[in-house]
Amino acid sequence: MSEHLTDEALVNGGVDDDFEIASAIEAADANVLGALKRARARVAEQQTYDLAVPGWRDLLVLRLGPISGTQQQRIIDRATRRSSAPSSADTDLLVAAFREVLGRATPTSELAVLVDADGDPVGLDERLANLLDLGPVHSAREVVHVLFAGANSPPAAIQAASGEWVEWARSADDEVNEGFLGE
Repeated sequence: MSEHLTDEALVNGGVDDDFEIASAIEAADANVLGALKRARARVAEQQTYDLAVPGWRDLLVLRLGPISGTQQQRIIDRATRRSSAPSSADTDLLVAAFREVLGRATPTSELAVLVDADGDPVGLDERLANLLDLGPVHSAREVVHVLFAGANSPPAAIQAASGEWVEWARSADDEVNEGFLGE
């Protein structure tokens, strides 16, 4: 029992009715808010952005999804603390937003998830680098850099891709908000 209960409430058989009602309302509000937040997160997570990787003639696509504002801020703060080039944050945003790698035989054919020899989807990892003969890589960041190496200016292409994703993420977030507001 709460230490805020009076002796009178205890003598009269326990918690007074007002306290019980307030506790029930508080619990219901918490459950409703939690359910709404979980539903919104599920809807947001289902949204994706397909980014055609420059230099691959629309044959290679990275499917990206939303990341939290907190995660975005951590990436930017980490890049700032390292005093590294802005492309570091851009690359890290793409890595964090990554969902899957897609490919196709021609620019107009259907996209398919790229898989390894076992049929498992590849990520921004050594398996993808091996499939595409990109050479040795040691991190997802390196994979992004070698994927964009075929662009006219790889750092500019990574920055542009990150900017496109950020714009998409903002508009996707607005769409989710509008959907939950009923507009």
